[in-house]
Amino acid sequence: MKVLITGGKGVIGTNLTAKLEKDGHEVHVFDRVRLDYENYHRGDICDYFRLGDVFEEVKPDLVFHLAGMVSRLECEETPELAIRTNVSGTLNVCKFCQKYDSRLIYAGSSEEYGTAFDRGELVTEETPFGNPTSFYSMTKRMSDEVIQYLANFNNLKAITMRLFMLYGPGEYPSKYRSAVIRFMDAALRGEDLIVHAGTERSWCYILDAVDAMSLLAERVQRER
Repeated sequence: MKVLITGGKGVIGTNLTAKLEKDGHEVHVFDRVRLDYENYHRGDICDYFRLGDVFEEVKPDLVFHLAGMVSRLECEETPELAIRTNVSGTLNVCKFCQKYDSRLIYAGSSEEYGTAFDRGELVTEETPFGNPTSFYSMTKRMSDEVIQYLANFNNLKAITMRLFMLYGPGEYPSKYRSAVIRFMDAALRGEDLIVHAGTERSWCYILDAVDAMSLLAERVQRER
């Protein structure tokens, strides 16, 4: 099966690429990093025409849409770019999935639930959303809504995952990254761990998440 991964050079994408190739899929990666190798396509999901060229070349059976601005802090610093990338970029991906009859699997986020976490209850797929807590929370939810609308009314074939706090190989500490990698870096340096009092979150190891994604790919392959 031909698989296209947008944002495929990120932490999730690099691990997912390795897993899907091991499973025997033909994997194509779309990202903004300046690289040159077989089945790598450089571009930006906000560039409608470049994205269209890649879809025309690859004609993917399945698209894992991982590309986006994934840091709360980064989205707060550049909200216009966050909206353009996470929402308009996602709409571009959806349009080409419809045009080429590609199944879409979208990497949503736990941040979509917003203030639902403040209720002190277990958050599940059925939990109603609270208010958005950041531009990241808002734009990931907007992207999800775009996909749901097109799936319900415009025949987009899509699956949405909501990933909770992934961590693992390939991640490097910075103020733009999640807490676990910063905890580990601080511990290795013998520094204090900075935590938010009263906060409880679920964490998922990256390779466990990738295994789940590969199962979704197998399901898509069976249904084609």
